[in-house]
Amino acid sequence: MDAIGDIQVNLNKNNNTLEYRFILELPNKPANYDMLKKFIWAIGKGRIKVSSKKVTWVLVTDEPLTIYSINSAKFYTTSMVCKMNFLKDTVSNGGSIDWYLSNRNNKYKNRIGMYESLSNNHIRNNENFPVWLSGYIEGKSYLGYKKMSNAAYFVIKQKYDKYLIQEIQMYFGVTSLVRSIKRNPNNFIFECYNKKILSNIIKHIIVYFLIGAKAIEFSEFSYKLTSR
Repeated sequence: MDAIGDIQVNLNKNNNTLEYRFILELPNKPANYDMLKKFIWAIGKGRIKVSSKKVTWVLVTDEPLTIYSINSAKFYTTSMVCKMNFLKDTVSNGGSIDWYLSNRNNKYKNRIGMYESLSNNHIRNNENFPVWLSGYIEGKSYLGYKKMSNAAYFVIKQKYDKYLIQEIQMYFGVTSLVRSIKRNPNNFIFECYNKKILSNIIKHIIVYFLIGAKAIEFSEFSYKLTSR
């Protein structure tokens, strides 16, 4: 969910109650639709909404067991950690609308403190990190090929969470400093043309495989890289 997900607490004005909403949103491609169908089959909950550009899995729930089960997944972006913490705090306060209205603007108040904590944890060493990373690549990366220069490349970006890009770089064997985007210094980027590092990325994806539209993109990418 870190790459393409959202967690929301919304006020349903029709019946004056709170809704807890979990969302995964991808480009509307057949492989992404099939992936979300597999996701529903695996967890047994939610529905798929389709528009001209997007295919979206949505789950609206107030079941503590469902919330606990989603919370057991590890989040590594400060945005998702803050959103999940806010949802849990809302539930622990009895789903009080007054509490929700008083605190919703403070959802990200602890974000700065999280940067140092998560940076010091060296999350790339966590047991679940490789699986998490493939999910993140599925939603956030771009696997490209420049015909003019006969060069394959890999790009992944993240807003605010510099440590996350650093951990991904180090996982793949990159030792250079994390680069920010000039026009937006809060956006960080890992952009790689190095064949050895690209080979490390390919080896990772072969083991921790992709299952959506990115899997098709990866097949084309790896073929061009290994055949040049």
